[in-house]
Amino acid sequence: MTKAICITGLLILLACNQNKKQSESVDQKSADTTVTTEKEDMTPDAGLGESLAKMAPLTEQEMRDLLPLQLSGAARASEEVDGSIGTLSAMGEYRLNDSTELKLTIIDCAGPAGVGVYNMQYLGMLGIHEENEDEYTRTVDYGNGKAFESCSKKKTDCSLTWFVGRYLVSLEGNLTVGELKKLAGGINL
Repeated sequence: MTKAICITGLLILLACNQNKKQSESVDQKSADTTVTTEKEDMTPDAGLGESLAKMAPLTEQEMRDLLPLQLSGAARASEEVDGSIGTLSAMGEYRLNDSTELKLTIIDCAGPAGVGVYNMQYLGMLGIHEENEDEYTRTVDYGNGKAFESCSKKKTDCSLTWFVGRYLVSLEGNLTVGELKKLAGGINL
């Protein structure tokens, strides 16, 4: 949960700096953290935001229906639909075994509020690379676009966030990022 709060805070900070030139590269160093953002060649389809803004947001039931009943053979243990960020998100939890839990979050980026989330939590993160002795977050190629992977260096605990269609999707759990990528490939939206 702390990692999610840190990533959300980082997303907000990065969104505030979007007025800088696209090709600008920034390196910031502190005692134990390095943050690098590179905006060159990272901008996806420029018209996508406009298209998303024209789409009607999904209903709570439609968002709930996006969550798979099973993920890698594990039944959905819980589900929640929330609108506290201005657009709807659906979250499902899955228990693969006694020691492995997964959380799948799907955010609808349609409509004006959804575009704001898309701009801040996806576009604002493109090119990010943050690393310290405990964990890292970086932009990676994934599928036909870009994703963000974040992992703890001291224990197996990773998250993968990507954009598909109209959805910002995040899968996190106590698995390696490679294992998460395999599971993510089986999620159809």
